[in-house]
Amino acid sequence: MNDMPRDLHVSERLTREQWLERAHVFRSKLIERCAQVERWATKAANSILPPTTGKARPAMVLLGHKIEEVRDLARKHPDRFGNAVKVIERLDQFQPYAELRSELAHATTEVVILDGGEAQLQFNNAGLCHQLIERRIVLTGDAVRQIAKDLADLTNQIQQLSTKPGP
Repeated sequence: MNDMPRDLHVSERLTREQWLERAHVFRSKLIERCAQVERWATKAANSILPPTTGKARPAMVLLGHKIEEVRDLARKHPDRFGNAVKVIERLDQFQPYAELRSELAHATTEVVILDGGEAQLQFNNAGLCHQLIERRIVLTGDAVRQIAKDLADLTNQIQQLSTKPGP
């Protein structure tokens, strides 16, 4: 389950096309890990406040809303979690990955090979592409491997957090 960093490890010089493929694998796995946390958050919220047959609470569509809903539930109903403090801490740690997922899901991908042979993966926001304003995330291979490893570890930790079913 913790295979993302190994998939991205490189010891030889790669071509621009190989780096581009690695960038796509990284983005795909980042989105998958975030979806795993989103699924956990949805299940956690539903186990604490199950949908009713009458007027149901509004559906939380965005990942950020789901994460915030579970944080709020952990604050308001700490007895419904195995460890509410840890839930809040882990979700706070997850927030930057959720934001990165949002950025990368709506970005084009480029690879720049520097003079020394090191590659930079550039993710260019699709919505901010004005000549004066552009948002770009630039990552090195080492940064990609570290993000992948840290997110895989955090995702596993979040999925181990427990909730207690409602009355």
